[in-house]
Amino acid sequence: MTAFQGKPPLKHKNRGRTFLDSSRENRSKEQAVTTSKLPGCQRKERGGTLSRLRKELADAQGKLSAYETQLEVNSRGRRDLVKENMDLQKEVYGLRDELRESEDRWVWLERKFRRLKRTAERRHRVDHACYMRLYNLVPRALEIMEGFMPLEESAESSE
Repeated sequence: MTAFQGKPPLKHKNRGRTFLDSSRENRSKEQAVTTSKLPGCQRKERGGTLSRLRKELADAQGKLSAYETQLEVNSRGRRDLVKENMDLQKEVYGLRDELRESEDRWVWLERKFRRLKRTAERRHRVDHACYMRLYNLVPRALEIMEGFMPLEESAESSE
């Protein structure tokens, strides 16, 4: 429901107009003074508005072309960065593969070293055992040699 339903609008004193009419006129006067608060759309005075609008349009077109140029440069730069990023990723993947191969090689070399070390230790133990057997045989060999010595001495003395 509106406030004026069933009743005539009140008349303004001295002018014979309603409050609604006067408020509409006041609004239209304010709008005539400043049509918009946006930059590039202000028209406070009537003289030269068309030339000013043309100038503003040319300025806006210049800014637009500058923005388009900057956008093109940025997109070209972005494409270059994407390409460079792809190249770097390929290089990283290649380095990872090389690292895996070198780790595999390292593991292989480490296993081979352990095998050789075990073999050397085994051979050393065998060599040591042989040495100890020989060392233990030396006194027996000396005893045997001493047993033959008198024969040699007797042979030398007979000459």
